[in-house]
Amino acid sequence: MLTIPEDIILGCYRRHLEGGAHGELIGGGFMQKHRTGIDHRDYDPPSYALSFVIEGRGEYIDYRGNCHALKPGSIFSRIPGYPHTTRITTAPFWECYLDFGAKLVESLIAMRMIDPDSPVGFVGADQLWVEQFNRIHKRLVAASPSENGAMLVELLDLHQRIVAASGPAPESPDRVMVDEAARLLDRNFPERIDMRSICVARGWGYERFRKRFQAELGVSPGRYRIRCRLAEGARLLKGRPDLSVGAIAAELGYANAYEFSAQFKKYNGTSPLAFRKYG
Repeated sequence: MLTIPEDIILGCYRRHLEGGAHGELIGGGFMQKHRTGIDHRDYDPPSYALSFVIEGRGEYIDYRGNCHALKPGSIFSRIPGYPHTTRITTAPFWECYLDFGAKLVESLIAMRMIDPDSPVGFVGADQLWVEQFNRIHKRLVAASPSENGAMLVELLDLHQRIVAASGPAPESPDRVMVDEAARLLDRNFPERIDMRSICVARGWGYERFRKRFQAELGVSPGRYRIRCRLAEGARLLKGRPDLSVGAIAAELGYANAYEFSAQFKKYNGTSPLAFRKYG
């Protein structure tokens, strides 16, 4: 089991190699995410990041629509020009990462040091990787501007070593079952999903499925769907100011705005209108 070093500096630290604030950047850091649901949807990042998963589970849907499971020991890339979606299924979700600016990434792609068609890999839950990310992050924070060149070399070295060590992640049949169910529960919210019928159709024993789902994701299938539904509601409240609460409720399959508002407040501690206004 991977652990978080006691001496980490939480957050991201970036530095510009040249030209002040307009120069090419490098960076890195540690991040903890507390909520399950969509993390980024159809995200086209302004800079490149390579992340290593320390704790938690999730999914990465690449620009071609392929879905990749994320778990401790996984690595995944956010590449400018290649929109993708990430979803957290088990929280807290801890990751450590390296950052490179978009111009540098163009060169790395041309040299095949970054492969947009292989954005996810698995290097194993080895604490050594966490320690190396931690060491280089602290170096980034402490280094003087005159050491920027040396820091770039160190980041590229760690990037290439971890990419070279990656391969496909081994998945147990139970995990494949849970991941497929999670994808089904996180879409088509107005429709009623009968997991018993789905289990019969796929040859899964329902009780075994229910217990494995709870063990892997920490919630029941029904509660997981509620969380995903409300996460989509939160996204629409912030991203679609043109939609009323009633319209969002209808899009998510609630009988009315009151039902949606009551459940939203129960799980998030605030009303949809207050969330839209204050966040």
